[in-house]
Amino acid sequence: MIFADGAETSGRSFYRQRQQYWLTRKERLNALWRLHMKKITAWILTLASLALVMSSCGASTSQSNTSSPTTTTGQTTPADASGTTEPSETTASTASSASDPTTVSTPTLTESVTPVPADPMEVLKGKTALFCGDSIVMASTHDTKHAAFYGWPGRIKDQYGMSVGKNVGVDGASVSNCRGNNTVVNQVINNSKTKYDFVILEGGVNDAWDCQPIGSPIQLPASETKVADLDLSTLAGGLENLLYRTKKLYPDATIGYVINFKMTMRMGYLTEMEEYIDAIKRICEKWGVPYLNLYEDEEFNEAFKKSSRYLADGCHPNSAGYDLIAPYIAQFMADIYGKEYTPFFEPDLTEEQIKEILKGKTAAFFGDSITYAEKDSAYGAGYGFAGRISADYGLESYKNFAAKDAAVSPKLGENTVLKQVKGAEGGSYDFVVLGGGLTDASNTVSLGVVSKMTAENYDESKLNLKTFAGGLDQLLYETVTRYPDATIVYVVNYKPNPSKATGMAGRMSLYVEAIEKACAKWGVACLNLYTNPTFNKTFDITAKTNSTDGILPNSAGYDLLAPVIARFLAETYAAKS
Repeated sequence: MIFADGAETSGRSFYRQRQQYWLTRKERLNALWRLHMKKITAWILTLASLALVMSSCGASTSQSNTSSPTTTTGQTTPADASGTTEPSETTASTASSASDPTTVSTPTLTESVTPVPADPMEVLKGKTALFCGDSIVMASTHDTKHAAFYGWPGRIKDQYGMSVGKNVGVDGASVSNCRGNNTVVNQVINNSKTKYDFVILEGGVNDAWDCQPIGSPIQLPASETKVADLDLSTLAGGLENLLYRTKKLYPDATIGYVINFKMTMRMGYLTEMEEYIDAIKRICEKWGVPYLNLYEDEEFNEAFKKSSRYLADGCHPNSAGYDLIAPYIAQFMADIYGKEYTPFFEPDLTEEQIKEILKGKTAAFFGDSITYAEKDSAYGAGYGFAGRISADYGLESYKNFAAKDAAVSPKLGENTVLKQVKGAEGGSYDFVVLGGGLTDASNTVSLGVVSKMTAENYDESKLNLKTFAGGLDQLLYETVTRYPDATIVYVVNYKPNPSKATGMAGRMSLYVEAIEKACAKWGVACLNLYTNPTFNKTFDITAKTNSTDGILPNSAGYDLLAPVIARFLAETYAAKS
């Protein structure tokens, strides 16, 4: 589970620090075990205290009228479902609740502590909930053990003793208005005459299915956002409208959002939903709505890779899948119940702010043919987005070290991105921009596995440099070692035209996943244009407007790329600062 409480921090959402609520099943179980042990300990202490008091009383009655000093003893009652121990009336008035080791405070994004989980069996018992969403919530056909409208809502209601668990999900429902009136917000509105303890929302699958534009949140805090200004045709606009309506119609309810697991069905952007997910997280934070992020829960998705066991069709859970999901959502509901989350909004940088950040800076660019810009007819090879960023945003200087057909892995020869990095040794740069992967994929270089090695135990001899992942580890280690003070970013290129691509270049998703994983490990910011549906739709690689060959940008293509990369550089630099 990845959880956001809206605490203030710096940087855009793709590199913003977030509270990791539960990372592994083992950690969740250990935390629950600690909670129950605290309860048992509290009971033992209570019984011991009572025994001591009774013993003292017995001793005092056998004595004569001799006076003896009296001591007020603070007794402890059993811990409640949140793990907080309540002091009795005899507890010394000077005792501070903050000193109680069992007291649990709401974590912030900047805290490193792991909060004790609430017990869903205790928290959810007798509560009411409204579940809204699409076919995954509705469970219309694939949950063969039960009728439609059961799914995880029905399991949570029955297994955790809820009095009401109303499932109003609808097949095909969307967050934006791409499906007409079949929207999640209409489910919220149509059921608002009844009060609920919980309103749990889900959606976005059909928006990604239809490749609906993501859009951006209104550049104002939630309290200043005018609903009339929202573009409901975009995911962002639809989600802002959904959260606004839900909070207004259910002011006393605990509201949460469920972000779905990774899917294997290849429709629209279902398998590449990162940009949709990032928008959902950012907007939930803006409106102070906690979310359960199953999409980025590695443990959960590792289980769901066994699609035949948990997924009916690569998208919808089967009965076993709903069995697996229900406890996760129940735990999430218990953890957020009754808590208030501070809305957090960080506006996008303006063009003026981007120019101010980049002005006077120096940059080095390393990469393959796309960075090299061999088809930039307006300015010539070597200019591309590097030259445009320098000219348009006021860099003091830049150097483009990229080379035609350079690869990440040395399997294809000496023409590597790493060779460029080593050849530039001695230079000092504010920005180091890396690129690469297209040449490797075009030549079907084996993917390999990103190692678990870090800077502390790095051993190049243990890398398989004949694989893309091995070359990637080597490249990133050498870059972060040589440029410890620079802002280092990796640009993952847009989707090439599959009909024009060779080897694996038309299906690079696995290479892209490796880049993201390696960048996260080495602390390198990653701009992933490959999975950005908005950019790929705008760029339109199948037309000849921005690429003459369906692979490499032309001058118009570099005009589109430059401001996107410049913005990412500025945002990354600002977050680092």
